[in-house]
Amino acid sequence: MAAAGHRRARHPDRVYAECAALPEGAALVVRLEDPSAWLPWLLRRVEEGRRVLVETQATSPAGARRIALGVAASDRAEAWLSAIRVVHAALLGGEWTLLSFET
Repeated sequence: MAAAGHRRARHPDRVYAECAALPEGAALVVRLEDPSAWLPWLLRRVEEGRRVLVETQATSPAGARRIALGVAASDRAEAWLSAIRVVHAALLGGEWTLLSFET
């Protein structure tokens, strides 16, 4: 696993170049207060076949979706997010637990 998205000062093109150098099967782990600004870029990575893990402080899958979309997401961005497989997990008792799936 590689962490790429947490570098707030990085421009998406530079982060993309770093991601392109990752081995096949590597996952992108994104830890941002507001991942919605990166949503278009993250959705493109998913379309390229990357696994993208977005950590939020949401207390529910619906809250995590709202955080990912942000307040300015277009209908198109929401539809795109709805079109990909999304898995919700939580760290419970020190272990990751799957909560739900969206397809």
